[in-house]
Amino acid sequence: MGPWIPAWSQIPSNTTDTTSPGATSHSQTISGLEPGNAFNIYLRSRRFSGQVIDTNQTDWGYYDGASGCDPFNDGSVCGCSTPATNAGGSTYDFQLRLEGTQNVVQGYDTYLSILYADIARPSSYVASSMDVTIGGLPPNSTISMYDPNGFVVSFNSGTGLLKLNPSSVGQDTALHIATTASTPVGSYTITFNNAHAEQYSSVTHSYSHTLNVTGSSFPYGTPSSYPAIPNIGNKTTPGTWVYGMVTKGSTPFFCNQNSGAGANFYDAIRAYQQTKTYDTANSITGNALQWDTCISNREAGYIGYVNSTTPPGAMWAIYLGSKGMMNLALNGDAAAQTGLFNSANNAQWKTLRPALEDVGLERELNFTTEAIIAANKAGDSSVASLIPVGIDYILADVDQIMNSGVSHEPFLDGTLADTLIHYYIDNGSTDARIPLAVKALADHLWVNYWIYGRCSGPQTDMIFGCFVYSAGMSHMGIDASTNLSPANDADLNLLIAPMYAWLFKMTGNGTIPGSDGSQCGGTRGRPCTYQQAGDTIFQKGISQSDYFDPKTWTQNYRWSFDYVTWRTP
Repeated sequence: MGPWIPAWSQIPSNTTDTTSPGATSHSQTISGLEPGNAFNIYLRSRRFSGQVIDTNQTDWGYYDGASGCDPFNDGSVCGCSTPATNAGGSTYDFQLRLEGTQNVVQGYDTYLSILYADIARPSSYVASSMDVTIGGLPPNSTISMYDPNGFVVSFNSGTGLLKLNPSSVGQDTALHIATTASTPVGSYTITFNNAHAEQYSSVTHSYSHTLNVTGSSFPYGTPSSYPAIPNIGNKTTPGTWVYGMVTKGSTPFFCNQNSGAGANFYDAIRAYQQTKTYDTANSITGNALQWDTCISNREAGYIGYVNSTTPPGAMWAIYLGSKGMMNLALNGDAAAQTGLFNSANNAQWKTLRPALEDVGLERELNFTTEAIIAANKAGDSSVASLIPVGIDYILADVDQIMNSGVSHEPFLDGTLADTLIHYYIDNGSTDARIPLAVKALADHLWVNYWIYGRCSGPQTDMIFGCFVYSAGMSHMGIDASTNLSPANDADLNLLIAPMYAWLFKMTGNGTIPGSDGSQCGGTRGRPCTYQQAGDTIFQKGISQSDYFDPKTWTQNYRWSFDYVTWRTP
């Protein structure tokens, strides 16, 4: 192996370099890891010559030589697991961490995740429960524990005393806080005091979390006009929405995918079902029944993947065709119903464990919640109680994206909006939190992560106008929240655009605070409207999509039909 080339290494989490540029041997000390958990390590190398570090990303090398590594365009990730509690020492210690929303709308619920593990145990360790007293809760609210993993020994909601089972690896449970209409709006500091193991009462820690109870004012309105949607086009004009839908979508490369998880990334069944409906209503091809073949192929891929595990549906993540399968099940397809029920009941995250409030798991959270909602609609009432938990978690994710500087990916944020909006519509448009959350998310993404000019990095085809691929990851050294990242791509635009069309309709075409017309083809010095922002995202995405694989086709048509619906009178 070789030759060895002098390079440079760095741990980018607010630390200084410990290896000098130009060295062929590299090492880094990493501290603050929690016991019994998995961590990702990103490894990359830059050319070094004449005491100068090469900053051209086209020249960077990425480590992908070890088993289990997952190479990215902007770095490779390798997983490693930390050992369980450091045992056999002379001291005892533990660690407790809190995750969740900073804001809850008056009259609604939220969950605050509690993650805990012993981090040191003496050789004479005696197992004992962890006690912590919870206080500072908003008046006229009630509390309980959501504990799908059996981590809680007991909880007294009157005194706030929580007892947790001892654990040498990271465990999670959640404090369920239910506010009422009489809970005063204001800021509250929830305290977790005198946390200690009963056999080691001299080792204590205290923690706190700020929770703001807010009002629910939303600027509802009705659009006064509906400008034409750009790039709708037709089946013969490349770079238009209809062309990509029917001309690209009907090719064997896209239509005949019938095996593996890739057959249903982002719900291709749903995309083809909507294509058939749109084709039927608008007489695009004159043969709308052709889409049944594509739907059947993608269903075979879904069911095959679900049945490839033991038990069926025991998948590490659910990113398949839940809503499309639900539609098939509601039309009497028994195999689709069984596959959907299995994916909702047997997947890794089926219990919606509190660790899912970590925004790094927004994909797993969102698609698990979507699968549960779909299974319930298709007749599985056993999962109904999990639906409000999943929605509360998603709302907590949106709040953390807004307020906690967490790592997230805007295109996955778009799928969060998809689930929230359809939950809102399907449940009679009564959940006042959802319009607020979708508006806050759309405003935040547009102002912080939309790139109007050239947004792609070194590629054969330069891309102009897209969202960054990843955001808030500067502490990991792979932040793509800048222009010219090679990961940025307009192929993901249509996973995000529909929320802007929904806000256009909900607000009467309100404006985006902090935006400027130069971002949306409008007037410099004046804010962008939701219609301007949405049409810009839509047009830039559909006109530059290359449809290089079935996944990118589905990204464009998962829910862009909703964009067209909400932008049409």
